[in-house]
Amino acid sequence: VPADKLYNITLLAFSGDASSCSRQIIKSVTINAAPKVTFDPLPGICLDAPARMITQASYDLRVPSTVSFFGPGTDPNGTVHPDIADVGTHSIQYLAVSAKGCRDSADQPLTVWPLPTAGFHVDAPVCEQNDIIFIDRSSANAGNIISWTWDYGDGSTPVTLTNGNAHTHQFSAWRNTTVRLQVRTDNGCTSPFKDSVLQVHPIPRPSFDLPQACLPEARVVFTNKTTIPDGTDSGLSWRWTFDNAAIQVVSTLKDGPYTYFTKGSYPVKLIATSAAGCKDSLTQIFSGIYDQPKAGFRSVDSACTDLNLTFTDTSRAGTGTISEYFWDMGDGNAYASAGFRHAFRSAGAYQVSLYANTSIGCRTDTARKVINIYAYPQISAGPDMFVLDDGQKQIKATATGTITGFQWDPADYLSDATMLQPLIVRPQLDKTYTLTVTGRGGCISQDDMNMTVLRLPTPPNTFTPNGDGINDVWEVKYLDQYPGCIVEVFDTQGKMLFRSTGYQTPWDGQNQGKALPAGTYYYVIDPRNGRKKMAGYVTILR
Repeated sequence: VPADKLYNITLLAFSGDASSCSRQIIKSVTINAAPKVTFDPLPGICLDAPARMITQASYDLRVPSTVSFFGPGTDPNGTVHPDIADVGTHSIQYLAVSAKGCRDSADQPLTVWPLPTAGFHVDAPVCEQNDIIFIDRSSANAGNIISWTWDYGDGSTPVTLTNGNAHTHQFSAWRNTTVRLQVRTDNGCTSPFKDSVLQVHPIPRPSFDLPQACLPEARVVFTNKTTIPDGTDSGLSWRWTFDNAAIQVVSTLKDGPYTYFTKGSYPVKLIATSAAGCKDSLTQIFSGIYDQPKAGFRSVDSACTDLNLTFTDTSRAGTGTISEYFWDMGDGNAYASAGFRHAFRSAGAYQVSLYANTSIGCRTDTARKVINIYAYPQISAGPDMFVLDDGQKQIKATATGTITGFQWDPADYLSDATMLQPLIVRPQLDKTYTLTVTGRGGCISQDDMNMTVLRLPTPPNTFTPNGDGINDVWEVKYLDQYPGCIVEVFDTQGKMLFRSTGYQTPWDGQNQGKALPAGTYYYVIDPRNGRKKMAGYVTILR
């Protein structure tokens, strides 16, 4: 039994060696009993476990003592709080102290295990009525995962699996659902639920109409009427196959176009895929193929450019009625009506063609006709002309193209009214001449030219600049037809008294603002425009 013990302690002191003088002191010392502690290894604990009392520690109760615990997350009374201690291995100390202050202690490691982390991935696409692949991505963090509990949030019973292999689940309807996963390790630690909102997309509802068409090339379009419940129709994509041939012809257009060359029954398949990658398909048998209708039209055989020509359809539909027209005018223009008027802008031989579609989707053969279009001659009657009334001048008309004839109207004063460039000879009256040129195909072009007769100026030999308003200026008849003329007046000594380029303001008998005396003066007029200079005398009468 542990007990206190009394011990006598003797201290002997010598002044020299052992035979010398000495002295001793004896004192009594009590040695108190100490508690003996026992601290067994501590089991690990999960981070989220409730507080746990340490029961693995004890001391010798024959020595009354006070005990305490020390360490992360551990109360002095031995209660371990793992969430306070946090994950890791911590040293826990057990200490016993007797009433007389004697103590004993021991240490043990305590491991706080981290919780496992639940996680998963879902392979896209996630579609209703399809097997959805769930792939585990959980982490044990300590130990090993031994169970996986799945709740798919669709009303089905949660399932607990004993392995983390990929597995499938099928959702019967499209919706947003919260899928939950919880995992448990062999340490007994359980993860929080991993919640993931999973959007389960609808599959398309494929649908299409079966058309009718005609040989020899039965061109059809299968009208797509596919829908999808969530309204994402604009995101749908398509894959069509049209027959059972070994090599399938595929289209990705919304409405499936195809051409058949023989009658028969053909499996037509449409696969519709949503923007989310969900797909469904529909196969129908197509057999609506008929004989080919015939195309035809009426029109002229030839014409001139820029004339509105009438084109009239004469096609025969056979089965059904004609619903679409496809005219090619051969000049880059096209029409889509039964009849119309069209003008060809350039000369040439144009092959006009027509085919049509019927109400049952049949296409006619192609009717063709070559229409010869002839150009109007490119002409100019020439610049307007001034012609001396006693002279002649050739008209500078031009014409290009295939010409079959010329005609001038009127023929007055012309050397030959059927020539392109006749002479105008001694004209007496102003005329507007019209040139008519006939080209190939009877195409006619016209242009006008104005001819003005230049008459010989007739200067008067007298005038009376006396201010009475009568004959006050020297008016030279017809000189206004010569805008570039030069008029000069000299006195008898040869001094220039008046000069004018153009004769808009007739001479008033003055020189430098002063009236000239009555008398005879010499003039020189240069009409130009092909006329010779004129000279003579003019008398001023006062």
